[in-house]
Amino acid sequence: MPEATPTIEGRVIANPLFGERIRFLKTVPETDGEFVRYESWMAPGGTVGPAHVHPVQESHFLVVAGRASFRVAGDDLELGAGEQLTVPPRTAHYLWNSGDVETHLIVEFRPGLLKQEFFETTFGLARDGMSYPHGMGNIFQRAVLTVAYGKETRPLGQSRLSRLGLMLLAPLAWLLGYRAHYPRYCTRLDGASLIAQAEQQIS
Repeated sequence: MPEATPTIEGRVIANPLFGERIRFLKTVPETDGEFVRYESWMAPGGTVGPAHVHPVQESHFLVVAGRASFRVAGDDLELGAGEQLTVPPRTAHYLWNSGDVETHLIVEFRPGLLKQEFFETTFGLARDGMSYPHGMGNIFQRAVLTVAYGKETRPLGQSRLSRLGLMLLAPLAWLLGYRAHYPRYCTRLDGASLIAQAEQQIS
C-alpha cells in the first residue's frame, strides 16, 4: 500500500508554468530582513525557471525527499535526501527535477530582500496565464518586474541593452497600469518598510 502524502499546513502557492509549489516558513518581516525560508515541492520535470543569478543574495538548498539536479557555474551535480548546497551571490545556477517523483526542498535566501513578494507576484501571474519574467509574456509587465526585482534575480543571457530597454519602458508600463505586485497575489504588509529593509541589507 503506498504511503499517504502528509497534509501540508499553511498557505501554498503554485506555479503551473514551472511545476513548483512553495510554502513560506520564515518571512522577511519575521526575520527583520535577514533571510526568507520556504519549502518547495517540484514535480517531475519541473524547474525554477531559466538559468539566472542572484546579484546580492546567497541561496541555500536542502533536499528533504526525492532528488534535485543543479547546474552551478557550468558544473552539473545531483543531490539526494539530506544533502545540501549553498550558491554564493552572482553565481550562475539552474535547478530542476530530472527524476520521476516529486522533489521536496527547503530553500533559504540571505538577505531576504523582496523575495517573498517576488514569488507571490510571479506565481500569481503564471497561474492567471499572464506575464512572467525571464523573457516571457507581456513586455510591459516584464519591464515593471525587471525594475522592481533586479536585486532578487537576473536571467542569464539578457544583454545590457535589453535590460536597459526594459528599465526605460517601465515608467510607461506603470502609466498603463502594470504593477510589480498586486493585492490579489501579494501579502505585502508595508511596502515602504520592506523596501527600506531590503536597501539596508545591501548597503
